[in-house]
Amino acid sequence: MKLIFSLAALLLAVSCTENFLFDDEIEPRTMLSVEGNVRLQWENSYEGVYVYLEGFDIHTLTAADGSFKLEIPQNPRLQPGNGVNGAFYIWYYVDNFQLGRSLTLVREGQFSYGHADVNDKGRIKSTVVLTKLIDIATAVSPSVIGEEYGGPVQIDMTLTNRVDSVYINIYERKYRELGGVYVISQADSNDLHFVRLENARNRAVLVDSIQHWQMIVERDSLPLFPGKYDIVPFVKVNHPDMPAVLRDRFGANAATFSREFLGLPRRVLPAAITIGLR
Repeated sequence: MKLIFSLAALLLAVSCTENFLFDDEIEPRTMLSVEGNVRLQWENSYEGVYVYLEGFDIHTLTAADGSFKLEIPQNPRLQPGNGVNGAFYIWYYVDNFQLGRSLTLVREGQFSYGHADVNDKGRIKSTVVLTKLIDIATAVSPSVIGEEYGGPVQIDMTLTNRVDSVYINIYERKYRELGGVYVISQADSNDLHFVRLENARNRAVLVDSIQHWQMIVERDSLPLFPGKYDIVPFVKVNHPDMPAVLRDRFGANAATFSREFLGLPRRVLPAAITIGLR
């Protein structure tokens, strides 16, 4: 019995990467990745949630089922993760949802499984659920116009708060008059048109009830070429707790009526208009 206890003590004293009984090395466990699942409140698909690991400047997007995997890149000439140590958040972002985050611990450039919000298998312990803040819906009338049509087009936007109140930025000319929209070809998202009213500007608005905006534009403000187009309003939710390093990922102008804004992950119901097709 004394021999068994002595052997156990000796095994504990030996390095975990060496098997002294057989004089060979045990492969150390690599912990460079973290996996998890994200859910979006009131949504059926969870695809496209922006998942960002601070400290390493890496990101991924969720699949349709909400699953994701983040992996610290390896450089065979360096320590994993450059030997970084510390506590780092994983952030989960869709603009019209509440920000989410999970805490991870990193030791010598690898995740420390079994600590903070990561279990011993390298997964986030609980499914991350992002609360929806606001619904953004758009309608257009008429929704089909011929090549010879020369009348006005009416665009309506409805914002429905899902929490008590939400601060947003909107492109507005005057009270409840929408000041600008994007018109984007369904066939080619690079075919983008800015439709804006004179004297419109970026305004801060508090949404604490269902609110409506309207915009009247002339036919010649819309694309000339026949096709099917989506009409998307500029509505940017204010996230005061969003870290600057995450905000900067989307560009300096992403919070303005610009092309960069369209790079933000959002859940929006655009209006569709057909121009000049038989």
